[in-house]
Amino acid sequence: MVEDERGNLLRDVVGWIVWGGVLSFALMSYGGVIGCCASCAALFFVFYAVEAGNASFDLGFLWGSAWISSVFVPVVYSLIRVVGDWWCAVGLVVVGLLLVPYAAWWVGVWLYGLVRVKRLVTNLVCRIISLSLVTLLFLWLFLKWALSIFGSGEGFFLLHPLLPLMDFYFGRLIICQGGEWGALFALVMMAYLFAVLVIRERVLAALCLLVGLGLAVGVDAHLSFVGGENPAWLNGVVMVPGHELIEGGYSPCQSIDVQKYVQGLGRLILKAKERAGQGVRCVVILPESSFPALVRDDSAVCQALSSVSCGSDVILGCYRSYRCGEANACSWFRDGVLEGSYIKRHGVPFVERIPAWCDYPFVRAILQPLLGGGEPFVQGVEPATIFGVSGVSFVPLICSELFFTDEIVKEIVAMQRVGGGTPVCGLALVNDAWFLGTSFLGVSVPDMLWREAALRSVTQRLYMVYASYTRGGFFDGKGRWFEFH
Repeated sequence: MVEDERGNLLRDVVGWIVWGGVLSFALMSYGGVIGCCASCAALFFVFYAVEAGNASFDLGFLWGSAWISSVFVPVVYSLIRVVGDWWCAVGLVVVGLLLVPYAAWWVGVWLYGLVRVKRLVTNLVCRIISLSLVTLLFLWLFLKWALSIFGSGEGFFLLHPLLPLMDFYFGRLIICQGGEWGALFALVMMAYLFAVLVIRERVLAALCLLVGLGLAVGVDAHLSFVGGENPAWLNGVVMVPGHELIEGGYSPCQSIDVQKYVQGLGRLILKAKERAGQGVRCVVILPESSFPALVRDDSAVCQALSSVSCGSDVILGCYRSYRCGEANACSWFRDGVLEGSYIKRHGVPFVERIPAWCDYPFVRAILQPLLGGGEPFVQGVEPATIFGVSGVSFVPLICSELFFTDEIVKEIVAMQRVGGGTPVCGLALVNDAWFLGTSFLGVSVPDMLWREAALRSVTQRLYMVYASYTRGGFFDGKGRWFEFH
């Protein structure tokens, strides 16, 4: 009897770890069919265990540990490959080891809550609704709030269950029509219903549900070509391709020859203008850190950058002097004049800034290679900046501000509601050059960042221009994605 109990316990532990690691890895790291299937299967596994009476806080903690660890591995692997510093690698691993049990505790509490509600609610319909609402409450706390107590952002936005759907126009359309929480509620209800059908051996009904999902994914190929009219101002927007910037000398964590880089950048901007065509007033957009050097208002570097903007608008990522330090920023040049800058307010914890609760000299020394040997960036405090360019108000978001906070997106939504006749467009400048050529088991971190921008656009119905080193394009807020060539 004791051996049987130990065997069952071991089977449960291994099962939760395997499902937590493998499925959640696929859920967060892959889009398309793999990600969608993994997203449904992960929720199905949890609800099946709850209905079968095999769930508990301990098993939820194990599943959460495997989940967070499996998502953390590709990012750390990519950063270690780029930085190439063992002490920095050890520091990143330690950060992950501290973060994993905290996130896993939240998952364990969620499982505990599901078990308690199941015992209290006996009616099947009421139980499905109740457990779905408990799951939504967990997701709200986990995604939007859980990290705020550490001063490291707000929540685990990059673990959003809807991210795999972003690879499908059909998925983006559903979220756009039903809203973020409407889509989450539908996903949770569907996974729970499938678990109930399997437990009650209603195999035919479960298969019909799967076939219905397959048909929905199948029509996506047709829906992706559904036409739509882009706003007129978009015709003047051009981007400098990321591979040209890298060929021109840009690389994360490495210093540049400023004068040579300015000259090369000027040539790339002129080529972008030529692609826009003669007589077109164009807006040239470059991604985060596309000019990885300090730009002061009265410096020769600033004057050189201003000179390449004659006859056009140029928005690029750079570093700015700010509050007795250096800040990650973007600047807008118009006809040879620096018109404005935005200072990034939510840097990546342990990469661009050190949270106050662990800001010690030895921590800074270990993590310095991520900043090329420099100090952490100073964080901005001013509200969202508007770049009024060619009949549209661009509001910049710099990389991690897409997935560490809701603050700037809410500010853009507020500006959009005020209106005034001028369209408001989020401008996501992203540095994914860290992760080029460092995929882990086929996982592409740049794709994860793109999906986050897509989710922001469809959940808030926002115009969003996306500029990174791997892709550039435009989300129309209605599920359509237009890629710049």
